Amino acid sequence: MSLLTDQKKDNPTNGEIIGGCAALTVMLPLVSVLHLALDGWALSYLWLWFVANPFGVAALSISHCIGLSLLISFATRTGPDLKKDNKEPGETVTLFLVWLVCSPLVIVLSGWIIKTYFMA
Repeated sequence: MSLLTDQKKDNPTNGEIIGGCAALTVMLPLVSVLHLALDGWALSYLWLWFVANPFGVAALSISHCIGLSLLISFATRTGPDLKKDNKEPGETVTLFLVWLVCSPLVIVLSGWIIKTYFMA
């Protein structure tokens, strides 16, 4: 009887899998938006303190800083660490191809949302 109990702990049920996927689907966009907002807020203060005041240039709004942060992320992004996990070759190639396509799309979509809805 204990063998069956141990197997249940190792193998999640369909309900647990669906619940985990649903939680991830809700949390990932929320955390991403929070991350972008905090990046913009932090960059706006850093810009003000270390660029605008000392050099006499204009301060940047949080939405402009979010866009600047996205631009910097796009220019300096690195791909997934394909050597980290021992994945099958097909899985590695698929992960890399998905990253190649999705990375710029997510960055441009994020920038478009900021530009469209939050910039004057």
